[in-house]
Amino acid sequence: MKMTGFLIAILLTFNCLFAQDPGRSSNKKAQKLYDAGITLFDQRNYQAAIPVFREAIEKDPMFAGAALMIGMSYIEMGDYYAGIDAYKQAISINPRVFSGVYLELGELNMKLGQYKDAKKYLEIYLNEHKPENELRIKAENLLDNAYFAQQAVQHPVPFDLTNLGPNINTKFHDYSPFISADGKYLFYSQTIDDSRNPAGKQEDIYMSQWNGKEWGPSRNIGSPVNTVHNEGAPVVSPDGTFMVFSACAEYDGYGPKRQGLGSCDLFVSFLNGNQWAPARNLGDKINTRFWEGQASVSSDGRTIYFSSSRPGGRGQADIYSIMLTDSGWTDPQNLGPHINTAGKEMGVFIHPDNQTLYFSSNGHIGMGGYDLYVCRKNEKGEWGAPVNLGYPINTFKDEMSLFVDPKGKLAYITSDREGGMGSEDLYSFEIYKEIAPQPITHLQGKVYDADTKEPLSSRFELIDIETGEVVVESHANPGNGEFLVCLLSGRDYALNVSEDGYLFHSESFTIKSSDALNEVYKKNIALKPIKAGESIVLKNVFFDTDKFDLKPQSHAELDKLVAFLKLNKELKIELGGHTDNQGSSSHNLTLSDNRAKAVLNYLVSKGIKADRLSAKGYGDSKPIASNDTDEGRAQNRRTEFKVVD
Repeated sequence: MKMTGFLIAILLTFNCLFAQDPGRSSNKKAQKLYDAGITLFDQRNYQAAIPVFREAIEKDPMFAGAALMIGMSYIEMGDYYAGIDAYKQAISINPRVFSGVYLELGELNMKLGQYKDAKKYLEIYLNEHKPENELRIKAENLLDNAYFAQQAVQHPVPFDLTNLGPNINTKFHDYSPFISADGKYLFYSQTIDDSRNPAGKQEDIYMSQWNGKEWGPSRNIGSPVNTVHNEGAPVVSPDGTFMVFSACAEYDGYGPKRQGLGSCDLFVSFLNGNQWAPARNLGDKINTRFWEGQASVSSDGRTIYFSSSRPGGRGQADIYSIMLTDSGWTDPQNLGPHINTAGKEMGVFIHPDNQTLYFSSNGHIGMGGYDLYVCRKNEKGEWGAPVNLGYPINTFKDEMSLFVDPKGKLAYITSDREGGMGSEDLYSFEIYKEIAPQPITHLQGKVYDADTKEPLSSRFELIDIETGEVVVESHANPGNGEFLVCLLSGRDYALNVSEDGYLFHSESFTIKSSDALNEVYKKNIALKPIKAGESIVLKNVFFDTDKFDLKPQSHAELDKLVAFLKLNKELKIELGGHTDNQGSSSHNLTLSDNRAKAVLNYLVSKGIKADRLSAKGYGDSKPIASNDTDEGRAQNRRTEFKVVD
């Protein structure tokens, strides 16, 4: 523990305090020893100062000031228990030796989880010594924490913690876990010894692969992401195409220095096949000359949440969000007073449900140190009040980061709690219902050329059919054509995939609430090169039964067709309507013709010239599936477009 401002205040106040009884000793030998101890303390030689102060007390057993200095020395050395004992000795000699020692005892007891004692000393400080202004506020906040923590310990939440074991955890710091959306890879930060760095050590990003039973041996992901400087807190976009991480380059002349804007910045590296590209700074909309780090990426890949110590926030470090639009990054938005406090908010994680936010804070009411919290976004996009995850998830130790898997079942945390393998370890536990996010699943596949089978880095969009909202917009991996899309359960979705020189692909499907617990959806998509005679089914064009009025849910798909035709300005297409075999053939022919014309009219209304379009109804004459089943008849009721020139 480094010397706190409060401890410095005690030290500075000693001169005036000890000018009077009991600050100074009438025993000259005791006073001389005390002065010698102060010299050693000022030199930060605390180990040598302690026996000198003890000898002063032997010469004068009523020398309360020397006992206080013993306590301060132990605290500077990180021995809180011995520091508390020394402070208790000081107030046993003289209960009014220094009023602030009761505040310090309350804070120290909070740090050690001794909540009953913390309450006792804080109540003495508030009730008997009547502090004012900032000191009163600090004491009242600590007392609120002590009451909360004592209640939390008496009402523990469900919690069965599992250390991730020696394949992951080391004697050093292992922290900031992140699991890929498909559940196959664990990314995290680890400190390592490195003689190339002036500090003798640095932080790198590591990864491990799930082998079906456990996380396998981890490995350093290497250059160009990792350098001799500090890289950490990795998060990978849900589609797996890019990684955002924190990097700090504090020393010049030791390997490649990143182009940073401040002490620590956020960087991005894109995945090409199986290789991470050289990282680049995310720019001055996100990064400042102050500290930025610990990012999280939304499920659509277009919003980044991060922590920053920039001026203008509500505390020492606040959580912000920034969105990527067609015109670039928006200005960062502070998440507001529900989330940010006068303390530090860090370790932010937005679940792929895009509604549940987890973070770490030392400013909200909690168990002491950093605790983990959850808050949820309402329908208006407003964040609700954070909820402490409870004891024993949170302890008097620091809980700095949390990740919850897409299914909303298993959580991963960083903690320096007792029994770990190092300074900080990674753990997992089953998350209880009240703090769990909405479960999601995901769609995974590959985009390729229908003729050559070569992979394509195609653009794809996932659209909520009911709202028309684009929930995901991204590109397939340019090296292998693979993509991964997170899906919230209980929704109807449209998937559109496009590539220059190809007909676009559309797909529609429903994710039932129970489906989120199933295996991943898999869909490989073959895109057809643009040429005469090729046709595509518009799977997200909808009509009511036996009607030809376009339903509003069709607009998102048809707008993609409009964009396609505007990009390919000379292309002419035929719009074909098809039905199942229910009803008379003549009725079906008329119905299908009217539906095709309805689509044509929509395209014309959006600026497509009519001479590029034709419409034709085929009725039930060209089925693509059996009409003997409901599923087959649904496939036969379709709208297609065919390239005619």
